[in-house]
Parts: sequence; structure tokens; C-alpha cells
Amino acid sequence: MLAATGKSFRQLNQEVVEKYGIMTSSRIDLRVTAPQKERILSDLKAYAPKTIAGVQVDSLDETEGKKIILDDSSWVLIRPSGTEPLIRLYVEAANPERLEAMRSEVVSALALKAD
Repeated sequence: MLAATGKSFRQLNQEVVEKYGIMTSSRIDLRVTAPQKERILSDLKAYAPKTIAGVQVDSLDETEGKKIILDDSSWVLIRPSGTEPLIRLYVEAANPERLEAMRSEVVSALALKAD
């Protein structure tokens, strides 16, 4: 794109931000024991919130864990690691405050902490 447009990275980045906005993302790795992992995965199957941090849930994707997509295009993905004793929590939102509110609510709802 730099060569094709003759624009700097900063200019192209600014155009993307103006058109689509900025998203903030985070990945949290939660180390768990085998019994904890079993419990969390069982709880995750039943976890189907209508809202997260005050925003309506748009859709759920259970292809690889559980991805919850919200009406404002923010999302949360909870999935087990395939190779380590971890549950991974990915969150993407429009700003750090929103990201933290979503992360906090999901962690609390699923009791994603050491038992």
C-alpha cells in the first residue's frame, strides 16, 4: 500500500482510523489444573449472555471455544489452549475502559481464576 499510494505509513494508518475507528485488544492466559479446565469448559458450554458490559450480544461462534460478538463490533473469545494447561481469554473493544469492563464481566461470570 505504501508503494501503491505513495503515502506514508502514518497517513495510511490515519485513514484507516478515520474510516474504521481504533480497536484495543488483549489476551490473557489463565493457568489451570485439569479439574479447573474441565469445570470451566463445562460452564462455558452453558454461558450464553444476552449482554456483556451493557452491550447486546449479536452472535455466538463456537468453532474454536466460544466467541461472543457484540452489537458494537467488540468481542470476547474464551478457549482452551491445545498444548498447555491454559484457558485463553481474548477481548477486543473500542477503548481500554470498555475492554476492561468486558474482561472483568466475563472473568467474573465464568469464575476464571484459580479454584
